[in-house]
Amino acid sequence: MKERLVGEIYNKSYIAIPIAESPLFRWIQSINGNKAFYHVTIFFLGNINDQGLSKVKATLSSIGSDNNNLLITPNGLGFVGTNKDSFVLKINKTEKLMKLRKLFEDSFPKNLADNCTFLPHITIERANRGQFNKYDTGRLLNIKDLSGILAAYEAHSVGLYYRTGEGATALLFSKRL
Repeated sequence: MKERLVGEIYNKSYIAIPIAESPLFRWIQSINGNKAFYHVTIFFLGNINDQGLSKVKATLSSIGSDNNNLLITPNGLGFVGTNKDSFVLKINKTEKLMKLRKLFEDSFPKNLADNCTFLPHITIERANRGQFNKYDTGRLLNIKDLSGILAAYEAHSVGLYYRTGEGATALLFSKRL
């Protein structure tokens, strides 16, 4: 975790469940090994300051033990986004995932406008210019969809992440599930 600096603004911050080493992780990485951090975004927060950090930490701390055994279950490949600019592994929308999402919707109602309708997924590849060309779409759709035979991944934590100035992903806080 990153050491916090007083007064720092954290850009493009979001709440996410990281996908660690598992058959699911290795399968996704076999499609796009250039990406270092795979996750299921629960809620986008945008730019946050010290006050926002305190509220996020309190909200994460309030997550109860009823989120144990939160399963990330794949249900197919597809494209999402306004321009279908993200190739993703779709995840089953379970009651536990919806409850987690609702916790952040209720805690951060001002950020709802920055969030799309909740469609749990893991982004595998994003189009560089906002839209995949016909070759990329064909190449990605020809990937054998093994999601139906991959075992569900049990989430172990949920955290607050943000994008650094260098474009890397950094963790600020996490909560063990």
